Amino acid sequence: MSPIKAAVLATAILLSPSLAQTQALAQTPAPRDDLLRAVEARAGGTSFTELEAFGEAAYKRHDREGLNRLYHVTWTFLNQGEFERAAVWNRRLEQQARVQRDDRYVQIARMNTLTARYDQGDLTVDAELNRIVEATNDWFVKAHATRLAALMLMDQDRVGEGLRLLTQAEGEIPENDPFSQTAHAGLWEVTGMGLMKLNDVVGAAMAFRRFEIDYSDPTYPRPDFDSLYNLTKMAIQVGDLTKAQEYYAAHRRLSLRTGLPNLLVYDAGLRAQVANAKDEPLEVLACLAPYGEDMGAATFMMLDILPQRAVARARTGDVDGARRDLERLRAHGPSPVHRRSFAPVRALLEVGL
Repeated sequence: MSPIKAAVLATAILLSPSLAQTQALAQTPAPRDDLLRAVEARAGGTSFTELEAFGEAAYKRHDREGLNRLYHVTWTFLNQGEFERAAVWNRRLEQQARVQRDDRYVQIARMNTLTARYDQGDLTVDAELNRIVEATNDWFVKAHATRLAALMLMDQDRVGEGLRLLTQAEGEIPENDPFSQTAHAGLWEVTGMGLMKLNDVVGAAMAFRRFEIDYSDPTYPRPDFDSLYNLTKMAIQVGDLTKAQEYYAAHRRLSLRTGLPNLLVYDAGLRAQVANAKDEPLEVLACLAPYGEDMGAATFMMLDILPQRAVARARTGDVDGARRDLERLRAHGPSPVHRRSFAPVRALLEVGL
């Protein structure tokens, strides 16, 4: 049995957890510090400038390894919400893939474009993505498409379906292929996010370790540190605020080091989540104050920040401010993610009124 299959099987009973199971999970300690140290050392040992230099060198190559490196650069920037820079690298990826007549990476570039659209609020891309999953005969393309499709399912709280898709794709990876580790890493990252949603601390930590350590190519620069964001949120979910603050502190150090505007917004939203868990609404507002009323057009920023700020405003008596944030959330469409974001704000407004 493959590692992902074992992880999914072990968490199947959590799809409908009982009260006793939920209480037991809440008492599970957060992951060990060595994962935190590994992520911070890896991200701190390079930079986004070095990542782009890596991409420039890859662009001059004329082989599949060069294409895979361009894919790595594109996806890393895409994960940071740096859509303009990601688009530049994705165009280079597609251009080189067409020159080399490599349909695999033409499809990867196409899916990267779909991902950017989805992250910026276009919820119509899932049908096209599912068509790619069903039509492709390339295991690498299917692995990438599946991780995206699984993320979309998880956004709708369909975690079990997402994990099953990941399991199927993982089983099709040929272990001796030179690009198998790239595919494994992507599947493990999303598996970790799914298990995190199920409050499976042990399973999620194992998945993130596979993604960050076991299947990470040390020759590829990786200044990203998304796992610290996810680990902080997981520690908050299980009530381990000491560990949450440790993870957040590392996230803060690395965010300041990069200077990327979108990462600083992510960081502010994460700091606000820690403050919210500590029941400090004034601290939540202080974290988000530098960003004013406009969080930017990207939907993921709205989802990270507006619900927190609205709840904090309602708790401090600013009902009008909370209402404005709720209306801004509504304006971004009928996504299931947005509907979940409405709930705590609406409840507080009803009490306030």
